[in-house]
Amino acid sequence: MKPCIIKPSPLLSIVIPAYDKPDLLARAINSVIQQSYRPIEIIVCDDASPSSLSIVVRQFSEQSHEGIEFVYHRNDFNISFYWNSFKALELASGDYAAFLHHDDYYIQASALHSSVAILSTTRTLAAISNSLVESSLTTMMTWLAPGWHVISGHNYLRYNLFHNAHPSFSGVVFSLPELRKCRYFESFIPKEVAVSFNCELDEAFLFLIALALKGDVVVTGDIFSVRGSPLDSFSRSQKWSKHGGSMSGFAVLYNYYRQLISDSQRKLLLRIIIKIYCSFSFVPFRYLLLARRSSFLSPQLLKLILIGILRYYAIAACRLPHAILKMASNR
Repeated sequence: MKPCIIKPSPLLSIVIPAYDKPDLLARAINSVIQQSYRPIEIIVCDDASPSSLSIVVRQFSEQSHEGIEFVYHRNDFNISFYWNSFKALELASGDYAAFLHHDDYYIQASALHSSVAILSTTRTLAAISNSLVESSLTTMMTWLAPGWHVISGHNYLRYNLFHNAHPSFSGVVFSLPELRKCRYFESFIPKEVAVSFNCELDEAFLFLIALALKGDVVVTGDIFSVRGSPLDSFSRSQKWSKHGGSMSGFAVLYNYYRQLISDSQRKLLLRIIIKIYCSFSFVPFRYLLLARRSSFLSPQLLKLILIGILRYYAIAACRLPHAILKMASNR
């Protein structure tokens, strides 16, 4: 298949945060090489794997792949997934970028070409496609409508993200310059701060949220990639569930909320935070402190806690009649 060139051809950075599993990394890189789009830079950020992953990258870079450049970086010590992803994205120099976790891979050869083409023609900030979940063979998104559909970024956040059009990381191609303008990189919580709270952190799709707060996105139900889910992946590990898990995303999103200036953006992000983290359980106390970092509790954070408590009991109250009826029917 001949590479498809969009003129002028914007550089696309494929960002691969990696740790160990050289076979999975090779599969991920090969799926990028099979893409019809060029030019591409493939960035592999090795989080101090027991055996260097440079051998895998070198095997591909020594072959002739027109329009593809390879960048390999190895951390001096293990900094964990959240910060390794941040480091990998910092190394990117493309007009567009996409995360590709090392256990994910593309299955549609035109995936990247289609995504960049629609971003270029519609001037949207993120192209969101569907993915197949390897462990269950179900789709990440229940949005199955084929073809591209432009959606207001704010409407996407209100009605689709964390709902029917919630993608895998590999299902999003986005504008890197626009993400920089969103002050995304300035919002990352330093490693030493999280360590002091004995926490791992979840990126919580902040990159996509930041872009959707700023402009429109485009969505397709077509399946472009596979979300890998090996049994020994970090997201399934005891370390992840014990020291972070998805709840730690509260600190990441709230930290970004604090730096927003626009009232409409702040209200919408607060709505997302409440929806995700305050509806079904109390946010662990350490994440409240980590989110605040510098001092104890701000008025906004106190308001957030109160809203979360009210929603918690409101939901419980709504479920109570159903629970009583169910108990009665079982007698």
